[in-house]
Amino acid sequence: EGKVRILCLHGTATNAKIMAFSLRPIQARLRSTATLVSVDSNTRLDEKQISLWGDPGVLQMFGRELPYYLWYKHVRRESDGSIRQLPTKQWHQGTHVVGLEGSLRHLARIYQTEGPFHGIMGFSQGAAMASLLAALRPEWFRFVISIAGFV
Repeated sequence: EGKVRILCLHGTATNAKIMAFSLRPIQARLRSTATLVSVDSNTRLDEKQISLWGDPGVLQMFGRELPYYLWYKHVRRESDGSIRQLPTKQWHQGTHVVGLEGSLRHLARIYQTEGPFHGIMGFSQGAAMASLLAALRPEWFRFVISIAGFV
C-alpha cells in the first residue's frame, strides 16, 4: 500500500511552511512510513490581521514577509452595525464565524487534487478544521491527529 499520507493543517496566522518546519522532527522519524503534506488555507491575512492574530514568537522567527493565513475568523456585529474582527482571546458566544464554508471548499479541492490521504492532522485552529472535515467526510480519512485543538 505504500507510505501513509497525512494532510496537515496549520494554525491561525501561520502557513504550510511553518507547519512543515514544526513537523520536521516527526517527519524525520516517520520518513520511511509516512508523508506529511502541509497546505495553506485560502484566507490570507493582511498586515492589520497579522498584528491582531499573529503570535509574536512566530512573527519574530519567520518575519512578516511570509504570507500568513487562517481557516476562519470570528467577528462581532457592533451596535452601530459595523463588523469587528476579534482577536483569538475574545472568541466567545455572540460572535459569528466567517470563512468556514470557503475553507471547507478549499480543502475539498485539495483532497481532489492531492489526495487521497490516510489521515488528517491539524494544529490549533487547523486541528478544529481537521476534526470538522473528518466528521463531515469520514470516508476521506482513517484517522485524525489533533494537536492543541479546540472545538
